[in-house]
Amino acid sequence: MVDGIFDAIEKVVDIVDQAVNSQDYSTMNRDIGNLFNQKTGTGTGQQGPNAGSGTGPRPGQNRGPNAGNPRPNHNGYPGRPRYQPYEVPGRRKVNSTNGGYYAGSAPRSAGPAVNRTTGPVTAAGSRKSPFFSRPSGVGPGFMTALGAVGAFSFFGLALPLLTSGIGAAVGAGIFFGILGGLSAGVMSWGISSLRRIKRTDRYYALLSDKKYADVEDLASCVNRTEKFVVGELRSLTGKKVFPQGHFDAGRKTFMITDELYQQYKAVTAQTKALKKVQKEQEKAFNDLQPEVREMIVKGNDYVRKIHEANDDIADPVVTEKLNRMEAIVAKIFAEVRERPQQAGRLSMLMDYYLPTTSKLIDAYRDMIHQPIQSDNLTAAEREIENSLDTINDAFEKLLDSFYADAAMDLSTDISVMKTMMKRQGLTNEDFKTAGPELRAEGPRMETAAAEKAAENEGLLQAGGQR
Repeated sequence: MVDGIFDAIEKVVDIVDQAVNSQDYSTMNRDIGNLFNQKTGTGTGQQGPNAGSGTGPRPGQNRGPNAGNPRPNHNGYPGRPRYQPYEVPGRRKVNSTNGGYYAGSAPRSAGPAVNRTTGPVTAAGSRKSPFFSRPSGVGPGFMTALGAVGAFSFFGLALPLLTSGIGAAVGAGIFFGILGGLSAGVMSWGISSLRRIKRTDRYYALLSDKKYADVEDLASCVNRTEKFVVGELRSLTGKKVFPQGHFDAGRKTFMITDELYQQYKAVTAQTKALKKVQKEQEKAFNDLQPEVREMIVKGNDYVRKIHEANDDIADPVVTEKLNRMEAIVAKIFAEVRERPQQAGRLSMLMDYYLPTTSKLIDAYRDMIHQPIQSDNLTAAEREIENSLDTINDAFEKLLDSFYADAAMDLSTDISVMKTMMKRQGLTNEDFKTAGPELRAEGPRMETAAAEKAAENEGLLQAGGQR
């Protein structure tokens, strides 16, 4: 019975859609009326699914003038064919001798029920997914049918009353017209809800694979604007149809899992942090002196050339040497960027070492691609390969000298700080090397030193206020 009702509701929606699209409402009322007459067995002489051809009446059976007539070809009226039992989809005959009485449900095939547009669904009509809960079509379908019947019934009553010219009849016609308008509104709401359910199925069909989709693709899928789709998806998320639904920052992508959204947030945060660091580096680079900026640009260009040459060389030994060279040279210019004062030590590197090294690498790449490898060519290749180790060692020592200078600067800073702290009585290094009698006084001296430091701090603050 439920299957038959939903079939009728879907047909009502199709009839209304067809009338709206064609702007021809002349047959809409008749088609809907015929549809419900067919389902209920009224208006055409059909007796419904429980009608039979037996001789005895059953409770509730409407009998014609010659009901139960045993004649095989007529039903009491000359030339009129005998009525056939109404075939109910999904039902089975339990008594075929008395006219095909239907009862119960036919056995279903194994496996889950299949929705005609969306695939496997649960018994309740919802997909078996934690990311999607399909809305029920029972309420919208019932309201569509109820609204359709009410609208055409009330309008059918209102029109003759409004045209009668009688005051009381006109008033009644207006009342029925209002009821018809309300019924039409209910029908419109039901149709709109059923259409939304169909769009929801299409959304999920596109989202079910990757668990995300571009709003542009979703809009194209349902033939609506992106603004409309964003609003509808927000509404569906709020109604828990997509319980884990999320948009990206620009509302250009829709995701239906919390896990995917958290990954998106993490990547976005990392990208934001990288952009911030990049802006800071660009600002620091722009603040450098022009000659230092030019040196860094040229150095990075040499790094790029080393990398491109390495991509064209298949020998794993040479590739490893060039990988080491690329890393060392890149680190040298990174240090110059952080400590511009080191730029003055790179004149030989920029004027001779790097240009010569680049020339050697280009020559080696040309040699190994020669079709004929002579003894002289092979010897030159081996000489360049061996020189790469010497070049790398020299570049590494230059880089290490940067670190040595930095370590010396730190050591100097630490020494000066210790001296100043000692002068202000903030350290107890003097009695750490003393005898046992002085070491026993350590805790008391540490307390005194702390008190002295606090006193000095107070004096400094007072002097600053003055």
